[in-house]
Amino acid sequence: MARPRMQRPPEKTDGIAAANVNHAALNAAGDSAAAHAREIALTEKQFGIGVPYNRDLFVQRAKQLMGALGRDSLELGLIFIQIKQREGHGNFLETLAELGVDTRSAQRFMQAARKFGGSEHRKQLANQLGIGKVLALIAEEDSAIDELANGGELNGHTADEFSRMTKADLIKALRIERDEHADEKAADEEIIRKKDERINKLSRRSTRTTMREQATELLADIDAHAVEIATHMKQVRDTVTALRALYDDAGERMDEEVAQRIEQSSEYLQKWVHDVEEIFE
Repeated sequence: MARPRMQRPPEKTDGIAAANVNHAALNAAGDSAAAHAREIALTEKQFGIGVPYNRDLFVQRAKQLMGALGRDSLELGLIFIQIKQREGHGNFLETLAELGVDTRSAQRFMQAARKFGGSEHRKQLANQLGIGKVLALIAEEDSAIDELANGGELNGHTADEFSRMTKADLIKALRIERDEHADEKAADEEIIRKKDERINKLSRRSTRTTMREQATELLADIDAHAVEIATHMKQVRDTVTALRALYDDAGERMDEEVAQRIEQSSEYLQKWVHDVEEIFE
């Protein structure tokens, strides 16, 4: 004989009703989880992934691959440098088109190669950090890169600390250090301004001095201008770095027009540097 169906007491049925459970949302969540599981299974089957998922192991392997990417990027940059030197600008652009590489990417590979491909310590540093962080460090002084590559610090951080940072955190750390030096830079510019005033006063009295004294004053002019040029060159470098960081932070490739403007400015500055070198030869 079947047991009689027992009716739930009012306090229990009222509690269920009061909870206002959204059964449709629960069903939708279950369907979404099932779809996600099917998507994972399909990916593993499509790419022949037979290793059980383990986040720590996957992250470690990703770091190894990123290191290899850093090494390969330096080698690729060195190849591009040699092709450009031997083939000329026009043929170099044709070669990039043949390879399917845009000019901006090639320039960044070459910049990384010039900065990090010149010594074994720098190459090891590039391997440790990966190409993304290498590109973020391109604007740093050579002496600072060497210090970091040889186990020292850059802006208060070691290579190991940089390797554990994200690229965005690394860029942020560099910016904080630059901000801290902003006051020092302003003080330097004030010193330069006062030095210029002193030089101008001396120049106005040059007609009453000997040739040797005039030469000394002119040399002081050269010193002052050299410091001023170095200051402006650093400002250009910092501005270009900020432009690149702007696009990197947004996860977007730099507009071709912006990249061309930077390249044109670089060529213009290099022309003047070449002209100055000819004067001193």
